[in-house]
Amino acid sequence: MQAINNELQITLSRDEFLVIHQSLNEVCNGLYIQEFDKRIGEIDEAKKDLNRLEYIYNEHEKNDSNDPIIFTIIKKEIIRYRNAVRETCVEIDDWEFPTRVVGLPKSFANQIVEDLNGIIDN
Repeated sequence: MQAINNELQITLSRDEFLVIHQSLNEVCNGLYIQEFDKRIGEIDEAKKDLNRLEYIYNEHEKNDSNDPIIFTIIKKEIIRYRNAVRETCVEIDDWEFPTRVVGLPKSFANQIVEDLNGIIDN
């Protein structure tokens, strides 16, 4: 994961990308998140993020590539990504997490939260 400047160019592995996408999907459509605006961000913006990530992923997959996924975002978006992954980790039990979040363990998602925190703090 890598970011550059105020407008961030972020580079994600396919697995990192899918965890973020699925976490946004869970908080927007699967989980009940009390005080969504405080814990994640504006719901309408989170839904736009979800749709945008879906588009980016579909475009990436057209190339049938294992290359990292690179795209540009602003800091508010990366904060919502971090918040969505964090809340998904809080709300979904360890045993259920791989089933709901692209087959990966919660520890992988927690590392994404830490990586996103590092980008946000810089």
